[in-house]
Formats: sequence, structure tokens, C-alpha cells
Amino acid sequence: MRACFGLPPLRPEEVYRLVGRGARVLVERALGPERPELHDEGMRLFLEHYGEHCLDQTRPYPGVVAAMDVLASNGVVFSVVTNKPERLTRKILTGLGLDGRFVAVVGGDTFPERKPHPRGVEHARQAAGVARERSLMVGDSSVDVETARAAGIPCCGVLWGIDPEGLGAAGPEFLVGAAEELIPLIAG
Repeated sequence: MRACFGLPPLRPEEVYRLVGRGARVLVERALGPERPELHDEGMRLFLEHYGEHCLDQTRPYPGVVAAMDVLASNGVVFSVVTNKPERLTRKILTGLGLDGRFVAVVGGDTFPERKPHPRGVEHARQAAGVARERSLMVGDSSVDVETARAAGIPCCGVLWGIDPEGLGAAGPEFLVGAAEELIPLIAG
């Protein structure tokens, strides 16, 4: 996207720091506040490219599917709440064969509010028929911790995401370093 405007690319670690508040914020941060006239076109270019390539290298994190299998066999239900556009989230879940595992999928454009606003979590919780005190947000970013707090539920941070330092600094109630660690935490 930046190349389309004659701007140099960002290093992956620079991009990682821009992620977490949805595509629009990512694009605005990547292009910079000094270029607001490029933001709309940048967003269009980004979504077009991402829509075509979102499954190129996307894979479930190691152990996540197996942990979900164990937890589902114990009656745990799952939802997705993300700031990624809902259409692309569903495309990714379908492409990975995971779409049937979730009772709700909430994207950053499903409602006018997005994470860290609690509306998506509330919708997912109600769709799952799960009381607040039996709910847990599992996420890899400080935005997930903020969202869980806003929704009045605990958060388990997973250290295999793109910003484990920022996640830890946000102070989730639980932290795990591997997917299998979720099983005793959630089942217990």
C-alpha cells in the first residue's frame, strides 16, 4: 500500500506495533497523520490486497485447534471478536476449516463500535448463552485486555502473538505461553 504512494516499506516489527485497532487505524498509522488525504485510498488498496491474500500465510497457531477440540468436548463454546472486517474474518475461518467452531463471529465492522468497546463481546456472550461469570476473553494484544475489562470479564493473554511485551504490560488476569495451557485454565 505504501509503495503505491511512493513511500518506502515498513519493517515487519514496525508494522506489528501498528496492528490491533482495526484496518482503518492500521492504514492511518502506516501512512502517517501528515497524509490524511491518502487514508481513504490507502484503505481501499489495503482491503483489496488483503482480501486477495489473507489466506496466503495464515495458519492456526500451533496447538490451538487441538486445545479447542478438547475444550469443546467439555462443553466450552467459542466466539470470535476481532477488529478485522467481518467478511475477511469469515473468509479466513472458512479457508482454515474453522468456521463451524464458533457460535458468533464479530468483526470490526459488525457494529458501529469496535474493540475495545464491549459490544462485540456482549453480543458473542449472549449468542453463546454464557453468563458473564463463565466467560473468558483469550487474546494476544493489549486491546483484548482493554476489551475484556470493558465487558467485565477476565482475559487470558496468549504470548505467541505479535506483541507479547505490550500484552503483558496490559495486565491480563492470566498469561499462557502455549495453547495446551489453555485447557486446564478454561476447563478448571
